[in-house]
Amino acid sequence: MTYNSTDGYFCVTSLMTQLSAYFGTNITVPFITDIVSGNNETALELVKTINPNIICNECIFAAFDIVNQAYPEVDGATFDFLFGLLNMTSPLPAGTTLAEYANDTCAYQNYSISTGKSDLLDSG
Repeated sequence: MTYNSTDGYFCVTSLMTQLSAYFGTNITVPFITDIVSGNNETALELVKTINPNIICNECIFAAFDIVNQAYPEVDGATFDFLFGLLNMTSPLPAGTTLAEYANDTCAYQNYSISTGKSDLLDSG
């Protein structure tokens, strides 16, 4: 679990608390399964309308770092592929990668992901 020593919280706990508040329920495996399978239309609509800036925090970019270090090919993963796994069409331009989206969305925070690493782990 990633620990943010500046703010004194665990990233996963913090993110899950924020998402639980947004969805109005605890985030559980059955809840996620219901969203992915289309059995919870209300939650699915909330997923579709979530503010993209939710990803603009140190925890998310640190998670990108960890995943990219273990699986560098994730850098090239596109939203077309991810949405395709859910039998959905990506609302983003064709070929948009996770890194491109994160970098564009979070440019105001000076966070960036490049070549398998974000600048957060490189900076300190």
